[in-house]
Amino acid sequence: MRARHVTSEKDYRDPFGAAQLGGTVTISIDVWGDDVVFCTLRIWTDAHGEELLEMKGATFGDRTRFSATYTPSETGIVWYSFDIESTDGSVWRYGAREGWTSGEGAFAYGDPPSFQITVYKPRENQPMWYRNGVAYQIFPDRFARGADWRTRVEASLGKPRKGPARALVEDWDTPPVYKRTDNGRIAEWDFYGGTLEGIVEHLDYLESLGVTVLYLNPIFEAVSNHRYDTADYLAIDPMLGPTSTRTTRRFGSSSAARTAWSAPGCARVRAAGALTSLMSFRTAS
Repeated sequence: MRARHVTSEKDYRDPFGAAQLGGTVTISIDVWGDDVVFCTLRIWTDAHGEELLEMKGATFGDRTRFSATYTPSETGIVWYSFDIESTDGSVWRYGAREGWTSGEGAFAYGDPPSFQITVYKPRENQPMWYRNGVAYQIFPDRFARGADWRTRVEASLGKPRKGPARALVEDWDTPPVYKRTDNGRIAEWDFYGGTLEGIVEHLDYLESLGVTVLYLNPIFEAVSNHRYDTADYLAIDPMLGPTSTRTTRRFGSSSAARTAWSAPGCARVRAAGALTSLMSFRTAS
């Protein structure tokens, strides 16, 4: 028996991303290579525990596509997997691959890992600058080096730290590589020297592309180059930007509103004006 379910493809999950509270999600799985009696969608939520939904089958060439519609009743996380019963009475269990909650699934012995759906409640008031905006995501270390990049990078990398080594990649065009230890852990974090000032220096370029919203990967002080491992959401990494209690940088001339967000949470930067805007970063002293 073979089966296929891919969370990012609308043939198998519609909508394929997060689900709106009160809306419906159609979940499907293709099965072929064996005679199948029926398929059950196994749903789990903290509010209701396990729910079993019988799926309806339809023929698509040499495959049978089983589908069921689910309507989430609370916000939060919905977990799901599939039980597929063949004509000989055996039950095949299909879910997410080990270590994953999305993507293409796989058969498993026993209970498989579950796929995940995030259920959200829409905001009543959604800012128009966001709804109608053109977003551009920036990984700060890899976007552009500002005028003072080398001083910042060398000062940060020169500080003694525990854990993986940290090294500067001089040639900007060198492909990034994760150097790992024998047990698969990161042996060295590579840094290319991108800075917040480098972003500021390219705002006119970004605006020429039609960009109105900047979405930044974390900019907070951390050991890694992606900075999702920060321990302080109030301290901007000195490798990226200013270290004073409050520093204001020129955001550039623009006739359009400019807004930048740093994810996750905290450091929000926003500016708008017909002539000149200012970008302010608040950091820990």
